[in-house]
Amino acid sequence: MEVSGIVRSYRAEVRLTAEVTSVSTQIQAWDTTADGWTWVPVQHWDLHTTARGDDLRTDLLDSLTRNGWRAHDIAGMDLRANPAVCTIEPTDWAGLLTGLAADRDAAAARLSDLDQALRSAAADATDTGDLTAVRAADLMGLTRVRAWQHRSAITASMKRALDAGASLDTDRLTAPERSALGLD
Repeated sequence: MEVSGIVRSYRAEVRLTAEVTSVSTQIQAWDTTADGWTWVPVQHWDLHTTARGDDLRTDLLDSLTRNGWRAHDIAGMDLRANPAVCTIEPTDWAGLLTGLAADRDAAAARLSDLDQALRSAAADATDTGDLTAVRAADLMGLTRVRAWQHRSAITASMKRALDAGASLDTDRLTAPERSALGLD
């Protein structure tokens, strides 16, 4: 169903439980990894209502409107299905893009934190001798060369910090890190 000339499809999935009604808005986007279309969550919120039937449709319509969406087929939505699905379209494109960009930035920051933790834990695992460099790289899904590059990047960053006059807590450095930084 084409809506107002929009090419992509948007939908709201509504999941009903006795306690809460959850709403998830989604866009159908092309997945370059799977080479096919997939539904990607855009927003999620809980609609705190015990209403059912037409009252639920009214509450849902109000909630979608407050969150920047227009519903087109909410009257025909099968509320017995779980999830129930209706076609929607954005009414606040700037808000949608701003929200998605903020979510992307938060996910990227979280990914960066996890990557740093992974690199540090791998360095510790190999420095203690509990894992070989090859095994650690394999567990991280990397080649040994790539794992070494990650480790070298940490040491290079520490060296830049020292060169800039920063003080490192050398008690937290592994023996190979201290050696690579010339602190032995």
